[in-house]
Amino acid sequence: MPEFILEIGAEEIPARCFPGLNQELGSLLEKALDRAMVDRSGVATFGTPRRIVFRAELAATQRSVVELVTGPPKKVAYDAGGNPTKAASGFAKTQGVDLADAFLHETGKGEYLAVRKTVGGGKTLDILPAICRDAISGLSFPKKMRWGGLDFGFGRPLRWVLALFGDEVVPFAIAGISSGRTTRGHRVMGPGPFAVAAASEYFAVLREQGRVVLDA
Repeated sequence: MPEFILEIGAEEIPARCFPGLNQELGSLLEKALDRAMVDRSGVATFGTPRRIVFRAELAATQRSVVELVTGPPKKVAYDAGGNPTKAASGFAKTQGVDLADAFLHETGKGEYLAVRKTVGGGKTLDILPAICRDAISGLSFPKKMRWGGLDFGFGRPLRWVLALFGDEVVPFAIAGISSGRTTRGHRVMGPGPFAVAAASEYFAVLREQGRVVLDA
């Protein structure tokens, strides 16, 4: 499974926010990945005064699940002559299937029009941008700051966001910052910025060029 790295770079965040902040980021992202049906392994979170990091190996695609979806009851879905009504056509259209694929399903309350549809199966890279953006926005602080006239709050001003899935950038923007493959290191010993070619190289770049030991 490809490796995924999300690094949120900011001005120095108060020490009292850790380790709760990186743990909260992990919780938000894992819950979102569960809802999106993305399998994962090797989950870990890290935090330093200038960064909050989530790392995991993610499946390249969502799981596919076949769901049974019920619609209107038989007496509403078909007229007296057995012809489909507008309610039946509307239900099929809403579910994105052909009306010919719908069938009557027996329930404890009688027969209902139903369809079977496959959900999931999309590319993980396509759903990660919204997941990352929501997780960053969802992080909590005792007090949030706003800067530069932005209608966005965070513990300290954001300065960069690195988001890599394998060797591809997870593209999104937040607080006027576009995600990319650039990280920064120790302000004195290795300020950077440094380009990271792939998620698997992130820790080495940060340690060897940025002079930052990420894992407490």
